[in-house]
Amino acid sequence: MRSSDGTSRKKRTAVVLTRTSDIVEGEPFVVVAITKTFPDPPPDDHVLLPYAPTGRCVTRLKERTAAVCSWFDEILETDVEEYAGVVPPTLMLEIVRRSPLDIGK
Repeated sequence: MRSSDGTSRKKRTAVVLTRTSDIVEGEPFVVVAITKTFPDPPPDDHVLLPYAPTGRCVTRLKERTAAVCSWFDEILETDVEEYAGVVPPTLMLEIVRRSPLDIGK
């Protein structure tokens, strides 16, 4: 995924925004970055995600994190190293709502 300033690419945890039914093999799909570095309270373009120190929660995240709705990228399935947890539907809708993209709106 591209860095927040857009100058480089690196491995990063992300939330898939593209509907599963809209993902086509070999075609890019949209993700938003997940970050552990953000102020308290979080900015308006951040959505806090559930976590547990043991990772035993629906997202499987172990630290306080947020989806950054304004930090998006297109990736290919070959860019994905692993699928982990799931974002609860109410939070997913909030991420989509706060995103500047026209995905599922």
